[in-house]
This record gives sequence, C-alpha cells and structure tokens, in this order.
Amino acid sequence: MPKRAKTPPIVDDAKYLTVVGPYPAHPNMELEVHRREFARWIAACVGPFYLRAFYHKPTVCPHHSP
Repeated sequence: MPKRAKTPPIVDDAKYLTVVGPYPAHPNMELEVHRREFARWIAACVGPFYLRAFYHKPTVCPHHSP
C-alpha cells in the first residue's frame, strides 16, 4: 500500500478572536437572523475587512435540556 503524501505546511496568517459575551445575548446560530446580527456586530467592532467567517461551537448546558 503506498504511503500518503506528506501534508504541506499551513500558511495561516489569520487572526482569531474569541467572543464570550456575544450580541445578541443568547444567539441561536441556527437562525439566519441571529447569524446576520452577530456578523454585523463583529464587523462593527473589528471592521468588515477583517471578517472572513465565524465558527460557532455549540455547547451543552445541563440546565437548558430539551
């Protein structure tokens, strides 16, 4: 079996920002309206040139179970 090609080095000059207290206060990132509001809020803070994308990592809260 042939060996896998070596992974090329990643050139990552991106800057990352972690948001702990977002706007809106408790956004539901499954809703387009909340994603749009959040993106506009971040763009207003850092400038639209720097906003490429955002990643949402959902968390499980034990007292908010369905």
